[in-house]
Formats: sequence, structure tokens, C-alpha cells
Amino acid sequence: MRDSLKHAVCQLRRAAGRKKCPSCGCFHGTLLMIEDCCPPESRPATLDEALQLALGSRQPVTVDCNGCKHCKPMDALLTLRGMR
Repeated sequence: MRDSLKHAVCQLRRAAGRKKCPSCGCFHGTLLMIEDCCPPESRPATLDEALQLALGSRQPVTVDCNGCKHCKPMDALLTLRGMR
């Protein structure tokens, strides 16, 4: 399970640091789903830090979806849902 958490945290951090993710609707929507999936009281500290970083990197949405071949925030969400 630790490897899954590490992977999800890594994907969130990468997405927050990318040029196109912070203004993508997919990014915004996925972060909301992660917040719903993992309430603050049950989040490991590393996940909470990565989520806060991602939330802080958001910019106004300029595109619904960038059409990325590999959506890092969605990968993080799917990994976290698989851990439940």
C-alpha cells in the first residue's frame, strides 16, 4: 500500500508542477474528487501535503481537457481509489 500512496503523491506533485495541468478542467475536477475520496481526517500527511500543493497551484480554467495521453491527476485518483 505504501508504494501506491507514494505513486499517487508523486503524480499529484508532478501535475502541480506542470505547465498545462493547473489551468485544465480535468485537474480541477480530479482534485475535488480526491478531496471527496480522502477526507482530511483520513489522509496521510504526505498525501495532504501533495494535495495542498496541487490545490495551491490551480489557475483559472482555460480548457476543459488538454487531452493528455497520461493524465497524472486522474492516475493519482485511480491509485487512491484502488487503495480503499
